[in-house]
Amino acid sequence: MNEVKKFLNSGLIKRVSIYFTFIFVFINMGMLLFNNSYEKYSTLQQENSFVRIVEHMIMDNGKETVYEYIEHFSHIHNTSMEYYFEGVLLYQTEMTGNDFEVYDIIIEDDVVGEVLIDSSQSFNKVLSSTLLLVINLFIVIVYIVSIIIFYVYTSKRISKVLNDSNKLRIQIISMEFDDDEFYFADFYDIYT
Repeated sequence: MNEVKKFLNSGLIKRVSIYFTFIFVFINMGMLLFNNSYEKYSTLQQENSFVRIVEHMIMDNGKETVYEYIEHFSHIHNTSMEYYFEGVLLYQTEMTGNDFEVYDIIIEDDVVGEVLIDSSQSFNKVLSSTLLLVINLFIVIVYIVSIIIFYVYTSKRISKVLNDSNKLRIQIISMEFDDDEFYFADFYDIYT
């Protein structure tokens, strides 16, 4: 027959805490993967839209008209860019990058140039990383507080169960027990 004391002291709190930790880590990893995928997709969509606008500006007004647009875009988004037309570098932002994505400029089905964009230090990427860090810190704080509350609450309840169990044990052994105050009604019913 199993003893309540052995069962409650066998690491129940530790096991539940470990399960809770695995769930926490799993959810956190999922959130990180989702955020990274969303941020990459968002950046890619923004850069593709930028290149389509550059193509339209070149078709409508000529290759020189895009300098100002590239400059404003790079300042607004904090990106590094290089603009090549027919193999010649026509514009480069002051901010230099090292992780460029290359986008072809296609006019009437011909590749006439390319735009290199480095968004690794863009405001969106920095903001996304900062928000993710803040959310993770908040989640870690909630996790730690939850574990502490769980441990304190469960420890108190286990202590009361063991106390009641011990009283019953003493009553059964000695049959001389004058304290009939129990924390759990189940143990009191056994006592009476």
